[in-house]
Amino acid sequence: MVAVALVELIVAAALVWAGNPMWPVPFAGIFLVLLAGWPPGARRGGKPSYFMRLLLLAPLAALCALAVFVASTWAAYQRTPEQPSHSVGPNAVWARHQWVGEPHTSEDYDALAEELSENRITDVFFHVGPLDGDGSISPEKYPNAADLVKNLRLRHPTVRIQAWIGQITVASGGPLELADKEVRKRIVATSGKFLDLGFNGIHYNVEPLPSGDRDFIDLLSLARALTKARGAVLSIAAEEPDPSGLAGDLARLISSGYHAWHYDYYLELTDYVDQIAVMSYDTGVPVNWVYAAVIRRYTARLITLIGGKVTLFMGIPTYSDQLPAHVSSAENMESALTGIVQGVEGYSDSQLAKFGVAIYAQWTTTPEDWATYRRVWLGDHDGFK
Repeated sequence: MVAVALVELIVAAALVWAGNPMWPVPFAGIFLVLLAGWPPGARRGGKPSYFMRLLLLAPLAALCALAVFVASTWAAYQRTPEQPSHSVGPNAVWARHQWVGEPHTSEDYDALAEELSENRITDVFFHVGPLDGDGSISPEKYPNAADLVKNLRLRHPTVRIQAWIGQITVASGGPLELADKEVRKRIVATSGKFLDLGFNGIHYNVEPLPSGDRDFIDLLSLARALTKARGAVLSIAAEEPDPSGLAGDLARLISSGYHAWHYDYYLELTDYVDQIAVMSYDTGVPVNWVYAAVIRRYTARLITLIGGKVTLFMGIPTYSDQLPAHVSSAENMESALTGIVQGVEGYSDSQLAKFGVAIYAQWTTTPEDWATYRRVWLGDHDGFK
């Protein structure tokens, strides 16, 4: 009985995590098997009853359901949409701290501007922190910030230059106590200093934050007043969404480190920001076609939820660090874009006017990655200039 129930439970967990509507099938099998007891319906000295023989088929039915899901997911990864949707809106990239921390040559700025233009990047999140525990950033950390803004604007006047401000919270071993109202006020004051330097926007990346965090909402409310008054953009890096409500609730019971956000929290955040960049990586998925399926689901669900309320970027990883939550052979430019392109299938250009991708990160993206990006996302089959 235990072995049968365990098989059912494994299958059920896989289907719940994927948000597959067939997840009740193995759960029902577990209930029936446990109800029947062991041996399942066997008469003394006889064979199991017809009803109990059916119960023995429950694990097989569950495995068949899982096999159908796996096969359909793999097939979807191989499929090219009949009318592939390509970028019609903004696209972004996270850029390293050295741009504000070190001096650069004219050739460096020329190359940066050319790369952004060639790849139709509209927003760049330049790392200017990290924040100190009190919410400030020492000017010693960004001596080249004003020079960056001046030179990049000269070469690429339309790109939005955003100050990427972030830190790890105290709850996860970092120095930032976001629950302190004075700290939140100081973060906003710090943000104002970068707007004074000519940055077009503020990009907050505070990690990790649980879904529904009210201190973060208060920070955004304060920052929104600042950016709105200054005509600047306010954007955030968002935790990945819950695969489904039930899967998220189960994950929270198992691990206190699970911080995926409910979709209703995403919707609430649209009242406070102009842009949301989803950190849709470090999912722990070890296979590229399963990762693409996850991204496809996230993409379609978020577009339907958020619509054109704010700009929505789906994050794309190009780093090769082998971490417990990141396998680069699974999570990469090709697999992420495959999921995104399939996720936007069926939406019109007007529905995608505020939708794009955000690449993490500029310093880890190779020429081959950029070529894949232009081919798959920009529709550059003959070479884009």
